[in-house]
Amino acid sequence: MPNNKPALFYFFTASCSSCVTGAKSVGAGVAKAGSGVQAVAVDLDPGEPVNIINGFMQDVGNPPLSVVRDDGTLLKRFNVDALGLTMVLDRAGRVVYRGVDPSAAQTAQAIAAAGS
Repeated sequence: MPNNKPALFYFFTASCSSCVTGAKSVGAGVAKAGSGVQAVAVDLDPGEPVNIINGFMQDVGNPPLSVVRDDGTLLKRFNVDALGLTMVLDRAGRVVYRGVDPSAAQTAQAIAAAGS
C-alpha cells in the first residue's frame, strides 16, 4: 500500500442491504483510528454503475474510505467469501484481521494492531 501505512479493505456491493450497516461501522472505526491507515471500500460488482456506488456511499454517510471497483483481482487475491468482509493488513502486507461487518470498536482495534 502507498504511504507505508497499514491497509484496510472493506468488500461490498451497493445492492447489499447488510453492507449499509457494515460500511457505517467500518467507516466509524476508521475515523476513530485516525489517518494512520489507508482505507479502501472495494465494490465487488464490476457492472455496478458509478452513480449507484456513489449513492451508496452517500447513504452510509460518506465514510473515510476510498472507493475502487474490483475486476476480480482482489476477490481472488484475498479469497473473499462474503460481502462485508473486512481485512486489515500491516505495513508488510500481512493480514492481522479478517472478519465480516466488524463493529467500529473492532475495526479501530484491528487498525491499532496493524501498527497505525
